Amino acid sequence: MLPQNLSPEVQQIVALARQESDNLHHYFLGAEHLGIALTGWQGGFTHAVFRAVNLDPAVVRDAIRLTAGTGDGHRYWPELRLTPRCEQIFKLANENKRVPLIEERDLLLAILQEGQSIPARALQKLDISLSSLIVVVLDMNNSPAPAMKSLVPDTPLLDKFGRDITRLAKEGKNEPVIGRNNEILDLIRTLPRTTLCSSVKPEWVRPPSWRVWLKESLKVNSLLRCVVKELLN
Repeated sequence: MLPQNLSPEVQQIVALARQESDNLHHYFLGAEHLGIALTGWQGGFTHAVFRAVNLDPAVVRDAIRLTAGTGDGHRYWPELRLTPRCEQIFKLANENKRVPLIEERDLLLAILQEGQSIPARALQKLDISLSSLIVVVLDMNNSPAPAMKSLVPDTPLLDKFGRDITRLAKEGKNEPVIGRNNEILDLIRTLPRTTLCSSVKPEWVRPPSWRVWLKESLKVNSLLRCVVKELLN
C-alpha cells in the first residue's frame, strides 16, 4: 500500500510510474517504474542531481527500461500492487524525509540506499558509483548547484566483483559476529605486523578453504564494525 504522506510532487511521480507500468504491461508498481518516472520528471530534483554529475536522465531512463523489459500482458491482480522492494523503498523514503511529507529527494535517496533495485543496477552498469551519487544528493540539500563530480568508481573491478565492507560498516549493514572477541583481538594484533612470524595462525599463510575464508571474512567485518563505532564515538 502506498504511504498516505506523499507530497503533491511525489503523487504525480507515482502517477507517471503507474502509467509506465501499464505501458510495459507489468501491472504492478516496482522500483523500475519509480526510477523511470523520476528520470522523466522534468525540472525536478532528480534531473538537477544528474545534471550536476554530467549524466543525461534520458540515458538512465532508457537503461532502466532495457533492464526491466516488458511483461506478458497478463494481469494477475485486479488492482495495481506494490512489489516488496518498492514497499521497502517507500519505507526508506519515509525515514529520509525532513518534513512530514515524502518529497522527490527522499524517494531518489531511498532507491540509491536500497541499492539492489533495477534503477540501482542500471546506474551501476553505466559505471556510476551509488555511494558517490548519494553524497551528491545529500550535498544538494545545502547547494542548489554543486560542483560537477566524477562518479566513476576508483576501483571498478573490486566494485564489480566484490563489496566495499568499509562502506557497509559505516552504514551499519554488516552482520554482527557473536562470541568471537578473542579472534578479533588476535586479528588486531596480527594485521599491523610488517613481517610474518611463527605466532601467525596457519590459516593466514596457507591457501584457504571456503570455511577458513568465511571465518576470516567474519572477523574482518567485525573488526570494521568496532573501528567505525569507535570513530563515530
